[in-house]
Formats: sequence, structure tokens, C-alpha cells
Amino acid sequence: MDATEYEAIRGFLQTNIIPPEIKSDRYRRKNFVRKCKGIYFQENKLMKIFRKNNGCVKYLDILLVSEIDNIIGFYHNVTHPGINSTIDGIRNKYDWNGIYNDVGSYTRTYLNCQTSAALPPQPQRELQPIPLPEEP
Repeated sequence: MDATEYEAIRGFLQTNIIPPEIKSDRYRRKNFVRKCKGIYFQENKLMKIFRKNNGCVKYLDILLVSEIDNIIGFYHNVTHPGINSTIDGIRNKYDWNGIYNDVGSYTRTYLNCQTSAALPPQPQRELQPIPLPEEP
């Protein structure tokens, strides 16, 4: 989430007043209010409620765009677990739109992982008979 949107949501949650530039446009106002549902301002940061199927409730920090690379780097660079494990670790505490694309592009372009990753299996080729020499 960019800083402008983050501050607009934070301000709305604290004061219950929709920013004037959003309030004047009915479509933007409706989307803004919908986006704010399930988001809370606690401990000086925006948090999203995530309810699991088993009834557990988690509060996930919503990150600014400027914080995303640091968080991905922290979770990925320690053990280089791959895309899915990195996402699983991040999703336990954080949330943002595009998490899968961001982690995927970070991991695919990380030089250490690219140079040391196992090569994909090669397709098996059909065996070709070798002609035997006629004379020993």
C-alpha cells in the first residue's frame, strides 16, 4: 500500500471522516469504505483481521510499499526456502496486495538462488543403437 492510501485509511479509522478528495466521488468513496472493512489501527500501524476456517483470528500488519523488499529479504535470505515457504512465513505476520507476485519476482531474481538452484530434470531421450565394428 502506498503512503498516501495508508495515511488516508489511518485517518479515516481514527476520525471516521472520509478524506475530501475521496468523499466527492461516489465510486471512490464506496471502494474506500469497502477497503477499510476488516482493517484496524492498533499499535500505531494498520492491521487486517484474518479469520481461519478453524475459528482462529490473526492480526496481520499491512505494509507500506517501501517496507516490502526488506520484509521479503528478511524471510527469504536467511535460509533461501523458495517462493512458497517464504510466502508462508510472511503470511503469518504481514499482508499486502500482490504478495505472491512480489515474493515470486524477488526470489526469481535473487542471484544466489539462481546460481545454486538445482537444474530441472532433463527429458529422457530415445536411445540410439551404436553400430558394432566389423573387425576387432
